[in-house]
Amino acid sequence: MEQERRRALRFRLIAPAELVDETSGTQTTAYVTDFSLYGCALGVTHPLRRGVTIHLEIVTAAESFESRATVVYSHAHSVGLTFRDVKPQSLTVLRRFLVTAMQKQQEREEAGESS
Repeated sequence: MEQERRRALRFRLIAPAELVDETSGTQTTAYVTDFSLYGCALGVTHPLRRGVTIHLEIVTAAESFESRATVVYSHAHSVGLTFRDVKPQSLTVLRRFLVTAMQKQQEREEAGESS
């Protein structure tokens, strides 16, 4: 059985994402299903080729995160991305996403323990 190769914990985040293939310029809409400091998983209607570099924008009600990213895995309805060249402002946004997700996960775990 293949072992996980993730460098960091992933957290749930359901948010729309805009993707632009840097080679072809093709624009696609997807949704984020989970994320970490280094990458994310997306739900897609059409899988992207492994190794493709894209421009990614994740938008929430409060703010947006932008980064270049590389497709590291691709399945029928999901792809995994590794973030590349994250600018300081987007890194700050990503860290806020992570803090919020960790707090929500902790609240869910506490609620489960007290039920």
